[in-house]
Amino acid sequence: MKSLLNLTGMVGCGIAKGNAGRRVRVAIGRDGHLSCRSSHHSEAEPMMRLQILSLLATLIASSVGLAVLAGTSQVAPVQLLMVRQEGCLYCAQWEREIGPDYGSRAEGVAAPLMRVHLRGPWPDGLALDSNPGVTPTFILIRDGLETGRIEGYAGEAQFWDQLNTLLDRAGIATAR
Repeated sequence: MKSLLNLTGMVGCGIAKGNAGRRVRVAIGRDGHLSCRSSHHSEAEPMMRLQILSLLATLIASSVGLAVLAGTSQVAPVQLLMVRQEGCLYCAQWEREIGPDYGSRAEGVAAPLMRVHLRGPWPDGLALDSNPGVTPTFILIRDGLETGRIEGYAGEAQFWDQLNTLLDRAGIATAR
């Protein structure tokens, strides 16, 4: 199980370079242990702290497979994320055809909708199988983990069929 709070099983390292040529190596071991080492065997410079934190965030993001770690909210136990972006014609079509009634349908009650921009921010504690590459992408989430996804939008009838298939495979009951 992937988790943003547990570094166990993640591996990575990187170098941050500060003033006077000092380099700091930041590494995450297989046991989840974080280590920082300076090329001058002293504490990292205060000005390098931001670089080190940035490097650490990049290492964690690449280990988890998420593009963005900064989140703005918690994900519900079951939720449908709609990954969208400005200018997406199919996102706009979905909003016209499905959006107004989504929350009142059985599927919408079983998996409430959360809209997320392709570039984030993303909800905290979220583990995706891969980064979305097209918009819209609808990702069914259960307890913070992806259970399935729909990439693209091909019309109202197909969307409801695909969503019901995802819900059935995940064992999420709807009052149809």
